[in-house]
Amino acid sequence: MNKLKLYAWIFLLFLLSIPAGFLTILTEKPYTPKSEYLFILIGGTIAVTIVVGSLSLIPYFILKKHNREIALKRALQCYTFFALAMIALGSYNYPEAMKERDRYHFSLYYAPVFEKLVMETIEAGEEILPASVAEKREEFCFCMIHEMEYNDQLIGKLRRGKDPEDLFYHDPEVKKIKKHCIDLYQ
Repeated sequence: MNKLKLYAWIFLLFLLSIPAGFLTILTEKPYTPKSEYLFILIGGTIAVTIVVGSLSLIPYFILKKHNREIALKRALQCYTFFALAMIALGSYNYPEAMKERDRYHFSLYYAPVFEKLVMETIEAGEEILPASVAEKREEFCFCMIHEMEYNDQLIGKLRRGKDPEDLFYHDPEVKKIKKHCIDLYQ
């Protein structure tokens, strides 16, 4: 293997390590704020390079006794396989990790807004609730917030920038959640 081909392959493997490390860490810790993505990128690349590089040295040292050039080629192939496998696994887990992240952001930013709206409408008498439900305001509010948090369509609308107050009063998904929680506490 000539030096140019070897260096090109090593550079390609370094480039593969970047998305492999980033996706692996991001899918394991989806709550990480976007301000720390640069650190994830750098740390993930270094971690993948160290771990996968160490694993790739195993076939190199085993095969080095017989033929050094084939040993180097197998080590580079091993690194390529592991890096591509990590990218594939990270890409497969990415959508679910982003759903978890959206739910986390809902609980941080939108849940207090919706809780306030639910309590205001109950106390203002705008909601016509059965007496048994009105007595259990906190439980009813918790039910609504919990149902909203696990409704992917509603979270998608919030992510696209819909106004939470407008969504609370006019969205059919929220109306279904209200009806479900009223039926649950009647």
